Amino acid sequence: MALHDLAPAHTVIAALWHEIVPELRALSAQTISLLMTRSWIKAYLRELNFDFIEDVITLQRSGNFLPDLPDIPVKVRSIRPDDLGRLVEIDQAAFRPPWQMTFDEIRQAQRIAEICMVAEVERQVRGFQISTLYQDGAHLARLAVEPQYQGQGIGGALLHDLLRRFNERRITTVTVNTQASNLRSQRLYRNFGFSRNGYDLPVWSIRLLVKKLEHQKLPKRVIPLLRDYSAG
Repeated sequence: MALHDLAPAHTVIAALWHEIVPELRALSAQTISLLMTRSWIKAYLRELNFDFIEDVITLQRSGNFLPDLPDIPVKVRSIRPDDLGRLVEIDQAAFRPPWQMTFDEIRQAQRIAEICMVAEVERQVRGFQISTLYQDGAHLARLAVEPQYQGQGIGGALLHDLLRRFNERRITTVTVNTQASNLRSQRLYRNFGFSRNGYDLPVWSIRLLVKKLEHQKLPKRVIPLLRDYSAG
């Protein structure tokens, strides 16, 4: 969302919102989420009855430190085109709305990424990571592990492999986003030298009242107005 400096923000934002709501309802959207990158919009979100959900936090590391990895039967390899369907399954299981990614979103993320790897256990893909480059370093855009295999070192194996590859290219500044409530992910990142850098992004959300048509069940959908692929 962008407004001209001289535009009446209250009037414009309210008009845009009321115009888009019917279209969202037509898509059977029940929850709308917004990642607030600028604080000026906060007052207007309250007026539209959005509620604060939680913060997405940013962690950063600088340097080439790598902890020792336990000896676990995990194979890390590059993503292949036929892996994408499996990656969607893992992502949908590992994240809850609004953080889940669709097939098209994962495919697009993989296309623009610098490094994309999967982790195999007994020849079955159980996790993956997608990372990008930016001007001053690298960003871990997505790290997901199948829920029943979490806590077994798979995420650590993917992260270790990623950081090793960046170290070899002398890229030593890496960032990652995760939810403030995701304490397991934060522990993993801290073990690899990450710490919070203070760049937190609030997530706001609103529930829409969807009128159900008689004899027709509408699918539940969560639509993000602003999307950030939080690594998890």
